[in-house]
Amino acid sequence: MTRAMTILLIAVLLVELGCRKSPTEPEMNNPRSYKWSADTLSIPNGQVLMGGIWGMSASNLYAVGQGWGSARTMWHFDGNRWTNVKLGLFEGGTIPAPFDLAAIHGLSANDIFAVGNKSPFLPGRSFIIHYDGKQWSEQQVPPGSYFLQAVWANAPNDVWACGWNGTLLHYDGVQWKKDTVIVVTPAGSTFQLTSIARTPSGEMFMLGAAYEVLPPEMFLRWTYYFFRRIGNELKLHDTFVRNEGERNGKWGAYRLAVLPTGTVYSVDSYGLFQWNGTQWIKRYSNIKNTAAVFGTADNNLFVAGAFGLLVHYNGTDWFEYRDLVRQNTHYAVGWVDEKQAFVLGWVDGEKTVVLRGR
Repeated sequence: MTRAMTILLIAVLLVELGCRKSPTEPEMNNPRSYKWSADTLSIPNGQVLMGGIWGMSASNLYAVGQGWGSARTMWHFDGNRWTNVKLGLFEGGTIPAPFDLAAIHGLSANDIFAVGNKSPFLPGRSFIIHYDGKQWSEQQVPPGSYFLQAVWANAPNDVWACGWNGTLLHYDGVQWKKDTVIVVTPAGSTFQLTSIARTPSGEMFMLGAAYEVLPPEMFLRWTYYFFRRIGNELKLHDTFVRNEGERNGKWGAYRLAVLPTGTVYSVDSYGLFQWNGTQWIKRYSNIKNTAAVFGTADNNLFVAGAFGLLVHYNGTDWFEYRDLVRQNTHYAVGWVDEKQAFVLGWVDGEKTVVLRGR
């Protein structure tokens, strides 16, 4: 081979290699072309209603929620199938029953927290368990704390959980301690903290709600609260009131979500809102009642809700997965990466279906 031919061959190879993507660069599948399959999480003659999901990858996911008699309150997906995580002593685990779980969040595959209630069907005391990579164990919580609805792990020595009666707990790496937020609620109302989240840049947000039963019609009036962490203190940032039957709102009062990109969203039955740094901007609403938001970026965003609602935003428009609409299904939570999505839903209020799109 002549020198000129060798130089030409090298040039061709360099051009070809330059056109190829880096092996570490993620390739995103088109979510609107996903093929969907379904798994069912259930127990004979009992309820299995999963309401929380978290994981490090699509081959290491956890779902938590309400099981029958404290059984099957947690499930694990290993990339192929869902299996019951046997937590209770009666199942061969280490934790005394009864208990239910509401939320889960972690820092790694060997450092995961799940929270809920120690006395199902009653607003009993807070319940927290931790996974160290080998087993789940119950952690001691301060007395006088109530049903926990949310947990967020920022660091091994900085974990937050919140719940009923204004319960706010902080873990410093050694023990859980009570924390507080300053808020004035209507006289006679019942107050709860419902969701907490932190952005990659360090901002922390929390949602709260208080409801009153007003005579003589005995209808409900809700007051909603939005907290931001300023310095080392969570402070009330804004509030609004919603009477029973009204659809107004300044933000989604049910749940917060933070994307890997740092964008913060909130969602409830009346719509999806995005935090722009100073205020909430409404992004989506549907009469089918929105309940959850999850995504990898602002151009790969899912919203799910009642009556089988599942829609996707690609940065330009919203697309509804009409083939997945089920009148008897409430899609409650989801998880997504660049390749696939998982959507958990309650079917007839008895069992959980897990949709997997890829």
